[in-house]
Amino acid sequence: MNGPFSGLYKLSTFITRFAYTNLIWIFFNAPVVYLLLHLIVTDAKNMNHLLAITACLLPFVFFPATTALYGVVRRWIIKENDSGLLITFWSLYKENYRKSVTGGVFLVIFWGAWLVNYVQLIQSLSGLILIVYLLLTGLFITWTAYFFSYIVHFERGVIPALTNALMLAVSHPISTAAVAGLHMALFYLSLGQLYLIASVGGSLVAYCGFFYFYQAVQKTIRVQHVRKEAKGEKSY
Repeated sequence: MNGPFSGLYKLSTFITRFAYTNLIWIFFNAPVVYLLLHLIVTDAKNMNHLLAITACLLPFVFFPATTALYGVVRRWIIKENDSGLLITFWSLYKENYRKSVTGGVFLVIFWGAWLVNYVQLIQSLSGLILIVYLLLTGLFITWTAYFFSYIVHFERGVIPALTNALMLAVSHPISTAAVAGLHMALFYLSLGQLYLIASVGGSLVAYCGFFYFYQAVQKTIRVQHVRKEAKGEKSY
């Protein structure tokens, strides 16, 4: 297939693949989605109760599903063949479940403390401190995205994944800003347009998150290679 129809076919295939993968991700997140929908319509009296239940479910539901999602888009980016989206997703889900849950427990506690601290201090934060707080929030968003990416890209434990993901986010500020900006923009848009999350939102964020992660990793490897060569030349 040549000409403009070839481009349209590739685009439609690309969108369909994103939408189907996103649908699988939402299906695996069904309990969390159910609770989040209830949060939209619940009264203030029951909100804290629902938030607590949702937070407890996240490490066991959201994190394994999102890790599998990152694993799927990783294969697209590095052009690695798979045996079908659903089969690949399920295989990655099972393969990384334990590490996803362990990392998820830590990150849920971290984000819970961070957000509670923000809510309690928002009224007393000055302009400059608020900006610093928001910048750190962006850094931690990218850290979380890079954690998912690290889990599916390297055969390492949870602690190395958390520490190396944070170091990568800190050492590549441009990529970090891009990933954080995309997450914040999608969150803002989805407040009034929930269909964005339901259609391609999760897949799009995971794709961009892993793309920037992969670029940062490749850049780091190139820099390390140049340094080793430079040290080798000095030794002569």
